[in-house]
Amino acid sequence: MEIELLDLRVKRDSALVFDGLNLEFKGPGLIQVIGPNGAGKTTLFLTMLGLIKPVKGRVIFDGVDVTGRPEMLRGKVGYMPQVFDIDLNTPFTVWELVDCCFRMHKPWPRLFVRDHEAVSQALAKVGLGRDVWHKRISDLSGGERQRVFLARALVSDPEVLVLDEPLANIDPNGRALMAEIIGGLSREKLVIVSSHDPGILLKWTTRILILNKSLYAYGRPEEVLTPEVLSKFYGFGWEVVEKRVQIYDFHR
Repeated sequence: MEIELLDLRVKRDSALVFDGLNLEFKGPGLIQVIGPNGAGKTTLFLTMLGLIKPVKGRVIFDGVDVTGRPEMLRGKVGYMPQVFDIDLNTPFTVWELVDCCFRMHKPWPRLFVRDHEAVSQALAKVGLGRDVWHKRISDLSGGERQRVFLARALVSDPEVLVLDEPLANIDPNGRALMAEIIGGLSREKLVIVSSHDPGILLKWTTRILILNKSLYAYGRPEEVLTPEVLSKFYGFGWEVVEKRVQIYDFHR
């Protein structure tokens, strides 16, 4: 599985975000995307998914041009956005939410398309047992809720997962569990994940992209997590703590 970004020039709300972006993501494996707030991480993901059409350049998925065509990626890429447009007081249960997402990936008539095995496997992969399947979303902890949203991205068994800040707003134990799950998934899928803390996923990471709009660095962790590169993107907002890079970047 391979995604190529060729000479991308992207505007959002009339502002130029990228110009001349050239990247290649290969899997299976885990690729981290890091960078200061406002660097364009979410814009990059939306462009890859075809939800933003670049002014110039192409997005190639396994040799096929999918630029600005999200329908071409249905079932092939699972996306977990940073913010979900969902009322957490909705009466939806865990099972219903994941099952609904599974059916949305299917052609019409979707209403009667069901696959108990696909939904149960997705929930099992994120460590959610039967005891929570029929709980309401509003009754879950923050970490459990994030794992439900990850299961939604997984339920169609895509080749690629694009995860935007999946470790945000979770307590330390929940982050560690989520990191283990994401790391395990990267053994069989291409997983592209944005983060403000590269250290927690580092042992699974094959490549890191440090992004700040048209300025970027891409390579193996040991190639980009260097004083020279980090200073270029973060100034003095980083240090090495017991051989682990700590970036002092606030999240909002």
